Amino acid sequence: MSQEQSQFLLDSLVESNLLVDVIAGLPSFDRDFLNKVQLAQSESLNFEQKLGHLYEDALELLFKRSSQFKQVLRGVQVIENLPHPQKGKRTLGEFDYLLETQEGQWLHVELAVKFYLAMPISKPTDRGHLWPGPDARDAWERKHQHMINHQFSLAKHGAAQQVLQGICGTATIQSQHLIYGCLFDRYNSAEPQAAIDTSPTAHRGQWLYSHELPNSTLAQQQSLFIIPKHLWPCLPTEPLCQVLGSSQPQTSIEDIQTIIAKKQRCIMLTDGCERYFVAPDHYPTVKPL
Repeated sequence: MSQEQSQFLLDSLVESNLLVDVIAGLPSFDRDFLNKVQLAQSESLNFEQKLGHLYEDALELLFKRSSQFKQVLRGVQVIENLPHPQKGKRTLGEFDYLLETQEGQWLHVELAVKFYLAMPISKPTDRGHLWPGPDARDAWERKHQHMINHQFSLAKHGAAQQVLQGICGTATIQSQHLIYGCLFDRYNSAEPQAAIDTSPTAHRGQWLYSHELPNSTLAQQQSLFIIPKHLWPCLPTEPLCQVLGSSQPQTSIEDIQTIIAKKQRCIMLTDGCERYFVAPDHYPTVKPL
């Protein structure tokens, strides 16, 4: 089962629409460099780790199985020596991936896999909506600024340029990104809401509160599947639903409400067509994931 689920995750990184095409003037990584990888029966990803590390493992595997790269370096830290009288060192950040192409060119690629729920703002502003994540402390507005002000500016720092010069033989390399995910509009909202810098072709879903489930169209579905967190990036295809159905019992609305009441966290569902987040009734105040 883990091999099948690993395959779904790898396929999603090759095939899924990106959440962001261009950010801070930086383009997304050209996924024509990536090939679909068919895992052997004995191969699988490690699902017993933090989601960010899991997705990094999956993308690293795709990079390494590509014929386009001579070197794939991951998690390259940038450490700065502190000036006198502070002394010591501090970590400024890290490059998610440094890739050397067969032509000898170097690329810096940042990875993010994010999911955000449209939340109307109570006070009238020109922004209209905020976009918290299932863990509401992780909001798109905050992540967006962090990527621009930190992740994509790291290569300009003197200490980072020394690192790049030592590894790549040049401090001038192109920064790119792969930002995956899905935006979840409020259930039965009139139209999709806009989120800054996200792609018009980004995947969309819907979200609703637990108490709304019995009166929603989901209550009329014959089959509902809970998507485990490690498979959140995967599109709800029929093969995926077959795997989910074979690994979990039939899920009723009452079961889902019980799970949410116990865990006090958002869960992702699919009816085989769309993805839904179901949130505790006091969301966006939820337990961290």
